[in-house]
Amino acid sequence: MDNGLVIFLAIVIAVVIWYIVCWYNLNKKIRVVRFFRPTCKYCVESQKEWNAFKAHAAASDLNAEIIDVNLDNDDSVTRKWRNKYKVTGVPKVIKVSLWGSEEYTGPRTSSAYMNFAMGNKM
Repeated sequence: MDNGLVIFLAIVIAVVIWYIVCWYNLNKKIRVVRFFRPTCKYCVESQKEWNAFKAHAAASDLNAEIIDVNLDNDDSVTRKWRNKYKVTGVPKVIKVSLWGSEEYTGPRTSSAYMNFAMGNKM
């Protein structure tokens, strides 16, 4: 077999493997988004548990991006998120993945947020 052909096939195989690994990691990645207002009583009350959840998620093998969206900010990114997920009340927590989004309606505890992020039902 020609050396050029062997090198070409090795490169093609490497690219295919790289593509599969990247695609797999993208599909596993989720976002857990919390919409809040600093002046909201319920947002302030649940902040400690949310921070504990973020710390627990960072220390675990959860493949997630945890995002806080302050609705008092009136920038284009905040408006985009608010409109896309039809946020009318706060605090609101949603999980976003390649397959869509799901709103969280359970208790405002660190462990409950973690179960939600991992896809476990309470």
